[in-house]
Amino acid sequence: MTRDEIMKLEAGRELDALIAEKVMGNDPLISWAIYNKDKTAYYDVLERRQDASDQLAKSRSLRDHGATVDMLKTYKPYSTDIADAWQVVEYLEKRDILIDIVRISDRDSLYWLVRLRLIGYNTAYVARAETAPLAICKAALMVVTMEETK
Repeated sequence: MTRDEIMKLEAGRELDALIAEKVMGNDPLISWAIYNKDKTAYYDVLERRQDASDQLAKSRSLRDHGATVDMLKTYKPYSTDIADAWQVVEYLEKRDILIDIVRISDRDSLYWLVRLRLIGYNTAYVARAETAPLAICKAALMVVTMEETK
């Protein structure tokens, strides 16, 4: 993944999944959802597959509308929630990465700038975004992805 591709990412599930898997090394949280026929929405989410299957079996209305049970993978909302984004900051600090987070305000705009540097190296990875969590996530993904390619 290139720097440009990372900078184009928007806050949401895709970025949260990348942060969880590539940066934090976390697996998704697994639940079981009762989806509508074309899987564009779900009716209910349960912890166990059997519970979801039982609920579907009991509901004639859901079955008549073609509902199905399937796995639902979820991740912490790293790119939208500052508490979860801060877990990324703390994780990176423990791995000898220096972190600068700055809120920049000028006449026309307000944005966040995050700069990450590996201790002992001159290379800096910089991300700019409208929110602190999004800037943190982009910079974190950048440092991990770029270091993998070296």
